[in-house]
Amino acid sequence: MSEFRKIVECELAKHGYSLEEDAYKDRKDLMLALETYNMILKKIYKSIDKYVDEDDEININSSIENVNYFKIEPGYGTLTIVFHYDENEKSAGLFIANINVISINLANRYSDIEDYIEDITNYEVWIKPENYIALLKERNTQSTFVHEFQHYIDNAKGSLKKSIFQKTGNTDVDDKKYWNSAHERNAYTIQRIFDIVGKTTDANDYKAMRNLTADQRLDFMKNKWQKDEDFMLYYNKLEPKAQKRLLSRLYQYFSTDFWK
Repeated sequence: MSEFRKIVECELAKHGYSLEEDAYKDRKDLMLALETYNMILKKIYKSIDKYVDEDDEININSSIENVNYFKIEPGYGTLTIVFHYDENEKSAGLFIANINVISINLANRYSDIEDYIEDITNYEVWIKPENYIALLKERNTQSTFVHEFQHYIDNAKGSLKKSIFQKTGNTDVDDKKYWNSAHERNAYTIQRIFDIVGKTTDANDYKAMRNLTADQRLDFMKNKWQKDEDFMLYYNKLEPKAQKRLLSRLYQYFSTDFWK
């Protein structure tokens, strides 16, 4: 056991946490999500090169196969992925379990979305190919995909209880119940791991953590992401037991040496 792992376990024990989560499973799920997303981007590059002229624009809300509509086989059954734009839809992403569809709404994750869009006419949303690709490569878009893709994995494995939506058939669910459901907690944890990796671009860069001392790494894990407004907004909606579980999984992941 590394010096750092011992320090982490002692620190967690002070607060009643334990390292019992499977960081390798979390890593495997996250890597599959990112590999699948890269596969989608490659399909988009090829389709745009083949079917779209350089000066043309794409209607995001049309069903153009391998541009904004995909059927792929990530390993847990055929998955359909749709990118669209709807300002009236409050969700940034949705997984429809009974038909294995991930829907990503590009309208809700960016304050500067107008900078990407050329024109909006009724339901048609026109964008230049290079701006469309740039929008899909934004970490917010990828983060939403990682979250919904975890629902796809969990649904296929049947390892979690039915989601709150599947149980009730009601999409208008209280925030507390929604965020404390097993499916949402699991998807959010994997998404949060991805977000943390993306936001650590200073001296505490995730990839540079191997060069930090044990104390520096511990300080990173105790303080870095908990200063993030989005993280704390979610964290404060969790029940105490779920809060401990989330932090235990994050500590487990970032104190496991597979990422070296």
